[in-house]
Amino acid sequence: MLFDMKALAPVDRYRLMIQTIVPRPIAWTLSRNENHSYNLAPFSYFNALHSDPPLVMISIGNRREGTVKDTRRNIEREKLYVIHIASSPMAATVTQSANPLPAESSEVTDCGLELSGDWNFPLPRLKLPKVAMGCQLERVIEIGKNRQGLLFGEIQTLYVEDSVCKQDGDKILVDAAKLDPLGRLGGDDYGTLGKVLTVKRPAYVPH
Repeated sequence: MLFDMKALAPVDRYRLMIQTIVPRPIAWTLSRNENHSYNLAPFSYFNALHSDPPLVMISIGNRREGTVKDTRRNIEREKLYVIHIASSPMAATVTQSANPLPAESSEVTDCGLELSGDWNFPLPRLKLPKVAMGCQLERVIEIGKNRQGLLFGEIQTLYVEDSVCKQDGDKILVDAAKLDPLGRLGGDDYGTLGKVLTVKRPAYVPH
């Protein structure tokens, strides 16, 4: 099938994109509310952009009525936030954290999650996920008719649980199977890592 994307309604473009751009990594994002409680929400328009400096980007849309979501408002005010990479057993909790709560409410509390503050970053991280990135807001760019926000952040502190790390000479390797990252598909679906393929690059031969 061929689709003229310009001829489709925005909701139909969205449905096609989230079902074909798969799997998407999920930024399970903690930010601080004005009342100092902690907001938590998942975003799958997310990826790494650069390693020098170490930049990541989250794309955050507005609510249906057009107002800015709590996560974006918190990050723009506080300039700090924490991105977690959830493992597949956390799928139900990730979904629960996406449920809308009243402003200044805490999804962390609602989901019964524990926090850990011992990791050299001003905001705590969730205790359960094996990866957490303490980020500082670098810039915000608005795009589209609904002024969707692209939030660029620099990773200041990276936590990786010891159980998924191993040393290989001077390299630190993260075991993807042990990390078991949760990926986003279309609709209500998530993906798991499944079979890992290792394809070595050919040696470079200058011409």
